[in-house]
Amino acid sequence: MSFHPAVIEGLARALHTAGLGTYRENGVFTDEERGIVVHSFPEQPPEIIAVSLYLPDGTGLSPTADRRLSSAMVQIKYRLQGHPFEGLQLFDSLHDLIDRKRLDLGGVKVHGQYRSFSPLGQSRTGFEFTSNWQLTGLAPLPYVPAAG
Repeated sequence: MSFHPAVIEGLARALHTAGLGTYRENGVFTDEERGIVVHSFPEQPPEIIAVSLYLPDGTGLSPTADRRLSSAMVQIKYRLQGHPFEGLQLFDSLHDLIDRKRLDLGGVKVHGQYRSFSPLGQSRTGFEFTSNWQLTGLAPLPYVPAAG
Protein backbone atom coordinates (compact mmCIF):
# COMPACT_ATOMS: atom_id res chain seq x y z
CA MET A 1 0.00 0.00 0.00
CA SER A 2 1.40 3.44 -0.86
CA PHE A 3 2.05 6.14 1.75
CA HIS A 4 -1.24 8.11 1.79
CA PRO A 5 -3.64 5.13 1.82
CA ALA A 6 -1.51 3.53 4.55
CA VAL A 7 -1.68 6.73 6.63
CA ILE A 8 -5.47 7.02 6.33
CA GLU A 9 -6.18 3.35 7.00
CA GLY A 10 -3.60 3.31 9.79
CA LEU A 11 -5.24 6.33 11.43
CA ALA A 12 -8.69 4.72 11.22
CA ARG A 13 -7.26 1.59 12.86
CA ALA A 14 -5.49 3.70 15.53
CA LEU A 15 -8.80 5.39 16.41
CA HIS A 16 -10.37 1.93 16.68
CA THR A 17 -7.53 0.65 18.89
CA ALA A 18 -7.86 3.73 21.13
CA GLY A 19 -11.51 2.78 21.72
CA LEU A 20 -12.96 5.84 19.96
CA GLY A 21 -15.12 3.79 17.60
CA THR A 22 -15.29 0.67 15.44
CA TYR A 23 -13.43 0.50 12.12
CA ARG A 24 -14.53 -1.97 9.48
CA GLU A 25 -13.38 -1.77 5.88
CA ASN A 26 -16.89 -2.58 4.63
CA GLY A 27 -18.38 0.39 6.55
CA VAL A 28 -21.29 -1.63 7.93
CA PHE A 29 -22.25 -0.89 11.54
CA THR A 30 -25.20 -1.37 13.86
CA ASP A 31 -27.03 1.69 15.16
CA GLU A 32 -25.48 1.05 18.58
CA GLU A 33 -21.91 1.29 17.27
CA ARG A 34 -19.87 4.42 16.61
CA GLY A 35 -18.50 3.67 13.16
CA ILE A 36 -15.16 4.79 11.75
CA VAL A 37 -15.13 5.24 7.96
CA VAL A 38 -12.77 6.52 5.28
CA HIS A 39 -13.71 9.34 2.88
CA SER A 40 -17.45 9.28 3.54
CA PHE A 41 -19.93 10.60 6.08
CA PRO A 42 -23.00 8.35 6.00
CA GLU A 43 -26.27 9.12 7.74
CA GLN A 44 -26.15 5.79 9.60
CA PRO A 45 -25.10 4.86 12.19
CA PRO A 46 -26.13 7.88 14.26
CA GLU A 47 -22.57 8.22 15.63
CA ILE A 48 -19.79 8.25 13.06
CA ILE A 49 -16.15 9.29 12.67
CA ALA A 50 -14.88 9.94 9.14
CA VAL A 51 -11.18 10.14 8.26
CA SER A 52 -10.33 11.93 4.99
CA LEU A 53 -7.16 13.00 3.19
CA TYR A 54 -6.78 16.44 1.64
CA LEU A 55 -3.81 18.47 0.38
CA PRO A 56 -1.33 15.58 0.15
CA ASP A 57 2.20 16.82 -0.45
CA GLY A 58 5.65 15.38 -0.95
CA THR A 59 9.10 16.96 -1.12
CA GLY A 60 12.18 15.21 -2.46
CA LEU A 61 15.04 15.34 0.03
CA SER A 62 17.81 15.06 -2.55
CA PRO A 63 18.26 13.85 -6.12
CA THR A 64 19.57 10.50 -4.85
CA ALA A 65 17.19 9.97 -1.91
CA ASP A 66 14.98 6.89 -1.94
CA ARG A 67 12.32 8.62 0.16
CA ARG A 68 10.52 11.95 0.22
CA LEU A 69 9.19 14.03 3.08
CA SER A 70 5.44 13.64 2.78
CA SER A 71 2.82 15.68 4.56
CA ALA A 72 -0.81 14.62 4.65
CA MET A 73 -3.54 16.93 5.84
CA VAL A 74 -6.27 14.83 7.43
CA GLN A 75 -9.79 15.83 8.39
CA ILE A 76 -11.50 13.92 11.17
CA LYS A 77 -15.19 14.78 11.00
CA TYR A 78 -17.60 13.25 13.48
CA ARG A 79 -21.20 13.17 14.64
CA LEU A 80 -22.22 12.26 18.18
CA GLN A 81 -25.50 12.01 20.01
CA GLY A 82 -26.07 13.35 23.50
CA HIS A 83 -24.70 16.62 24.84
CA PRO A 84 -22.31 18.78 22.77
CA PHE A 85 -19.69 18.35 25.52
CA GLU A 86 -19.28 14.76 24.30
CA GLY A 87 -17.95 16.18 21.04
CA LEU A 88 -15.45 18.28 22.95
CA GLN A 89 -14.41 15.23 24.96
CA LEU A 90 -13.82 13.29 21.74
CA PHE A 91 -11.72 16.18 20.43
CA ASP A 92 -9.62 16.04 23.63
CA SER A 93 -9.10 12.30 23.05
CA LEU A 94 -8.04 12.95 19.44
CA HIS A 95 -5.69 15.71 20.57
CA ASP A 96 -4.10 13.45 23.20
CA LEU A 97 -3.69 10.67 20.62
CA ILE A 98 -2.33 12.70 17.68
CA ASP A 99 -0.88 16.13 18.53
CA ARG A 100 2.92 16.19 18.79
CA LYS A 101 3.00 12.41 18.82
CA ARG A 102 5.00 9.95 16.77
CA LEU A 103 2.50 7.48 15.39
CA ASP A 104 3.05 4.10 13.77
CA LEU A 105 0.12 3.80 11.38
CA GLY A 106 0.34 0.28 10.03
CA GLY A 107 4.07 0.41 9.39
CA VAL A 108 4.13 4.05 8.28
CA LYS A 109 5.72 6.30 10.89
CA VAL A 110 4.44 9.88 11.05
CA HIS A 111 4.49 12.87 13.35
CA GLY A 112 1.08 14.33 14.16
CA GLN A 113 0.24 17.99 14.58
CA TYR A 114 -3.07 19.68 15.44
CA ARG A 115 -4.28 22.28 12.90
CA SER A 116 -7.90 23.26 13.63
CA PHE A 117 -11.22 22.34 15.22
CA SER A 118 -14.78 23.56 14.74
CA PRO A 119 -18.27 22.58 15.83
CA LEU A 120 -20.51 22.30 12.76
CA GLY A 121 -23.88 22.42 14.50
CA GLN A 122 -26.68 19.96 14.99
CA SER A 123 -27.92 17.61 12.29
CA ARG A 124 -31.00 15.42 12.30
CA THR A 125 -29.11 12.67 14.13
CA GLY A 126 -26.58 14.46 16.36
CA PHE A 127 -23.99 17.18 16.90
CA GLU A 128 -21.28 17.43 14.24
CA PHE A 129 -17.67 18.52 14.62
CA THR A 130 -14.57 18.69 12.45
CA SER A 131 -10.89 18.70 13.25
CA ASN A 132 -7.83 18.92 11.02
CA TRP A 133 -4.41 17.39 11.52
CA GLN A 134 -1.09 17.29 9.70
CA LEU A 135 0.67 13.91 9.54
CA THR A 136 4.26 14.08 8.29
CA GLY A 137 6.59 11.19 7.54
CA LEU A 138 8.99 9.68 5.05
CA ALA A 139 7.36 8.05 2.04
CA PRO A 140 9.26 5.70 -0.27
CA LEU A 141 9.76 6.90 -3.83
CA PRO A 142 8.68 4.59 -6.64
CA TYR A 143 11.35 2.21 -7.80
CA VAL A 144 12.79 3.21 -11.19
CA PRO A 145 15.19 0.67 -12.70
CA ALA A 146 18.49 2.02 -13.95
CA ALA A 147 18.77 2.52 -17.70
CA GLY A 148 21.09 0.26 -19.58
